[in-house]
Amino acid sequence: MDSEEVYWNNFMVLFIDRMVRSMRKDISDKIADLEISGPQAPYVLSLYIKDYQSMASLSNFLEMDRANTSRVIRSLELKGLVVSERRTGSSRNVPVMLTSYGRKVAEKLFERVVDINKSFFEGIPEMDVVRFKNTVIRVFRNIYGIDGGADSESFYKELGVESVLSPRSLTTCGTSSRKLGNL
Repeated sequence: MDSEEVYWNNFMVLFIDRMVRSMRKDISDKIADLEISGPQAPYVLSLYIKDYQSMASLSNFLEMDRANTSRVIRSLELKGLVVSERRTGSSRNVPVMLTSYGRKVAEKLFERVVDINKSFFEGIPEMDVVRFKNTVIRVFRNIYGIDGGADSESFYKELGVESVLSPRSLTTCGTSSRKLGNL
């Protein structure tokens, strides 16, 4: 058996985990002055991309526990970043939206995340970046059993982007550069 194959098969998940942890730490460090924690950032970014979502929708999209989503949204409300139409009873379908202050913070957050993500690909040819992103999408589909059919596109349609990137779409991404920063 090829030793390189054994090495990659045994350690690929560890490498990906290390990479993700390092990316999260880098993002958390570089957004600290915005008074948003690393765990809060995905919620703010999700609302920036598609405002006025229910807590259930946010939980599903981010694959987060609904109780955790409720706690994070409450902490963002206390910071004046979001408002929700909470009532007594179930909070699953409570709409959540950014405040005007939250939108300003989200714009700064988004710009920083775009810059940070660009730095991760610094020095890598554009075609390699496109291939990497396409590969990640294919791996995602394999992990979640998505066959690439029409129903599998909802993940990407939620964001308003194409599901597979091409060199041309790297600069257009099927949406405005303001929204996804040509990622």
